[in-house]
Amino acid sequence: MIEAREVIFIVPNNEIGGAQNFLKRLFNNISLTRKSFITEDLVSYGSFNFFNRVWKIYKKVKAINGKVIVLATVNSMISSSVCKLFFNNFFLVSRVGNTLSAETKIKNFHYYRLIFLHKFIFWVSDLIVFQSKAMKQDVLEVVKRKDSSKYIVINNGIDFGEISFKSGQEIKSIINNDYFNFILLGSFKYQKAYDVFLEAIKLISQDSIAQMKFYICGGNAFEEKVFEEFKDGLEENNLDKYVNLMGWTTNPYPLMKAMDAYILPSRYEGFPNSLIEALSLGLPSIVSRSPGANEEIITNRFNGLTFENENAKDLSNQILTLKDNRGSFNSVDIINDIKQRYDIDKIADQYKNLFK
Repeated sequence: MIEAREVIFIVPNNEIGGAQNFLKRLFNNISLTRKSFITEDLVSYGSFNFFNRVWKIYKKVKAINGKVIVLATVNSMISSSVCKLFFNNFFLVSRVGNTLSAETKIKNFHYYRLIFLHKFIFWVSDLIVFQSKAMKQDVLEVVKRKDSSKYIVINNGIDFGEISFKSGQEIKSIINNDYFNFILLGSFKYQKAYDVFLEAIKLISQDSIAQMKFYICGGNAFEEKVFEEFKDGLEENNLDKYVNLMGWTTNPYPLMKAMDAYILPSRYEGFPNSLIEALSLGLPSIVSRSPGANEEIITNRFNGLTFENENAKDLSNQILTLKDNRGSFNSVDIINDIKQRYDIDKIADQYKNLFK
């Protein structure tokens, strides 16, 4: 353990993303004598942007008299690693944000760049935190590193008090409980596999799908074509009356609370915050057996069902199975299990043990 004058938390931007949301939640719930939060700027200053980010961290660390611990995640790991080279009193904890193998399938410039950056981060960092056992194994295999005490697994956590408060707010949509209501959350991008979900519901018979409604909370990510292609596919197959596109919302919890189940069809995930949030509201969940933490979170037929990654037919079957067997899933047991494993206070204690 490390005696620190101050702990600095660093995120790359203010976007609504899993890594950013978790680090903010951790910062708000961890009890430390001195802590601060830096939100980087990835877009300003043009070609000098990276140097400006390093300079901002450098000035912050320079002003502190004593040992400094920096907890950086996703893109902020790079600027923090470079900044660490200038200090002896800089203890760097880098929190890896995703499953690396899914981002390095093709050996092009992007592949070699990611491998180089991660090897550099791993060399410079004092500790590397992975969000799940599967993520740790995945990344170490890709960067060809042997396991060591430097590599630590700490799951994400959720604030049950915050979710309870937000889910109790007035719901802005009218939900018809005569239907079986599913919800999906996440931006429209390739990773989230909305195309697989679309193919799955196309396979459901008219009689069955007429008993269901699907609600999607998520915006168009990075101006990709995923959203338009998905929307066109709904209209072409007359499925738009069963799928409600809600757009992005800062508080999806009242809507989630009104649902019967949750679906996460992603091709890969690091540690899906939306999944444990849905489970914390008692929603049995259907998830892909994809790279990441899905199968560490879901116990088949206890708190959800799994399907073969990118297999629309299997997803279609699991949707029907969950609809027909919702009564066999105990929401109280699901909530208690998530509290026991992923309460933010327990997760914060694990991080605090690194910082003492």
